Amino acid sequence: MCPHDESMSEVDCLYSCSHHTKTGKTPEEVIDKFLTTLGEYLKKNESNFPMEEIEYGEAANQKIDVWGRVDEKIFVYIHGGFWMEGDRKYATSMVERLAKLGISVACVGYEFATSKHTLDFLVQEIVIAVQKLLHTYPKSRFIIGGHSAGAHLAFKALASIKFEPRIEKLVLFCGVYELEGLIETYVAKTIGLTPLLAKECECRAEELNGWKGRILMLDALHDSPPMLEAQKVVHRKLKSLGIGVKRETIPDSDHFSIIENLEAMLFSLLLLCFSISFTSGAVYRQSLIRRVSPMTRMINAGTWETFLRERDSIRTTIHKNMGYPQKVYDYQDEEYLGNITVGTPDQQFRAVLDTGSSNLWVPDVSCTGDGCQGKDVFDSNKSSTYQANGKKWTIVYGTGYASGFLGVDTVRFGAPGENQLIVPTTTFGQATHLAKFFEGDPIDGILGLAFTAIAEGFVVPPLINAINQGLLDQPLFTVYLMHDGAQDGAYGGVYTYGALDTDNCGDIIAYQPLSAATYFQFKMEAVSSGNYSNKNGWQVISDTGTSFIGAPPAIADSIAKAHGATFDAKDEVYIIDCNATISVTFTIGGRDYEIESKNMIVPGDNNNCWLALFPFPNFPQWILGDPFIRQFCNVYDLGKQRIGFAPSKQ
Repeated sequence: MCPHDESMSEVDCLYSCSHHTKTGKTPEEVIDKFLTTLGEYLKKNESNFPMEEIEYGEAANQKIDVWGRVDEKIFVYIHGGFWMEGDRKYATSMVERLAKLGISVACVGYEFATSKHTLDFLVQEIVIAVQKLLHTYPKSRFIIGGHSAGAHLAFKALASIKFEPRIEKLVLFCGVYELEGLIETYVAKTIGLTPLLAKECECRAEELNGWKGRILMLDALHDSPPMLEAQKVVHRKLKSLGIGVKRETIPDSDHFSIIENLEAMLFSLLLLCFSISFTSGAVYRQSLIRRVSPMTRMINAGTWETFLRERDSIRTTIHKNMGYPQKVYDYQDEEYLGNITVGTPDQQFRAVLDTGSSNLWVPDVSCTGDGCQGKDVFDSNKSSTYQANGKKWTIVYGTGYASGFLGVDTVRFGAPGENQLIVPTTTFGQATHLAKFFEGDPIDGILGLAFTAIAEGFVVPPLINAINQGLLDQPLFTVYLMHDGAQDGAYGGVYTYGALDTDNCGDIIAYQPLSAATYFQFKMEAVSSGNYSNKNGWQVISDTGTSFIGAPPAIADSIAKAHGATFDAKDEVYIIDCNATISVTFTIGGRDYEIESKNMIVPGDNNNCWLALFPFPNFPQWILGDPFIRQFCNVYDLGKQRIGFAPSKQ
């Protein structure tokens, strides 16, 4: 029998948080006071802080309240009544305190009642809501937190999306982690908690293994004894896995007043949650190989015109049947390649290191068709670290597609014998079909370096996987490309992962925030060249996988005309005098970046020279390819979602 309430069983009494307060009040009085206090918060919040309601589904209760003026930080909060009842008053308990500090609060799922849904359903509901917030606020960093049952849901939701790099912290107040003890309580009857569901939905530290964020556990000294014990066990197991976790037991606090007394914890909360440190990794440098592009070879051989006709025919069919490509431009003009390996021992491949896409794929040993001929292939039977996945994938390009199945293995940036960046458990594509345009090309595969959002199947790209595993000093990489003319097998430059390249690049001129965490896309205000100028403003991308600069057709024609260049319709290139003097200036973030003649005029065919510019009629409106990157080292900062530019020292 419960000493606090004769109508309750001993198990109910043991697990009832309201029976373990030190206020001397009845459980009903404790809860009533808690709800009254939160109601007062709500009234203040409605008048003092802006609130936006975001729908993430068709149901009336699939909505999120976002409080405060959203900027850099968003605290996603899941209230403690989530299991059994939904009420906006629960959800707003964090708002006033954090909004005053300039931290936006997103209250998730306040209208769900578990009498209609099981816990596993509610976890997925949280995941969907968080994904909606990530999409709605692409420049924000996120902390997921919850109180009581909300802490349970926050923990479980993070386990499903732990490799999303913008989710940086997890904050848990008086979390409920172990569920089997609740089976004989009134809670189990209310939410339909079965032994099987309790086992499936308990919080296991192993679920967060590999996550490189930080966890703050704030627990009340006066709380349900079995819950306190479970909190200690979870904390101990998280630490044993090497996860950055801190647990504080707050004196003179109980399961409910811990939220009311949040001010006493704010310094600890903010110190942990909103300071970012990436100091446990290292720096790696990967040399590039430069080659004569397939486009140049075909123009010199007189076969480029035929290729273009075939390409246009294929494009029409592909766009009609398969949609538009992930890669905004094809690889026929690509000049820079890097060595990578997959598997243990290393199986080596020569790949395009491409900031304009996000998937890694290499040809599989089962690859058939013209596009696979003459390429190095991956044999999973020869790798001791290979794990099967089997999920099918297809990536559409402008002139064909690559397809196959997924596998998981160790990927290394660099050739065997070099100081390789080693990334275990990386999901990659094993290509069984390659488009014909890969035929005869020394490219074995593609290593995409952009964000997960544009990855086929939302597979975590290898470099983001490395960042998530804490393998780099900083979540960024720098690209330096050589000026010298294309020669097969020549040194072409270097990618520096985890740091700025101070050997080859000068001081950073400026950083530009990305428009979206998809491609490395940002805003450009103006362009000028010779007597031509335009200040309309465009969305542009920095793309290491494109060797010219892509511009809107009318602008490309105007720049060419300003310098006496003529368009060769047969080969779709601009012919220009090899001795011409030309510069193109881009205005980005209020600063001018000038590309000189040595990067804008490149050797062509029959003693001709080409203007390193091509008409590009699609979105984004501009592609700042290799001429721009040769002039200015590009710093791709994935962690802060920005791109920096530094003068090349060559």
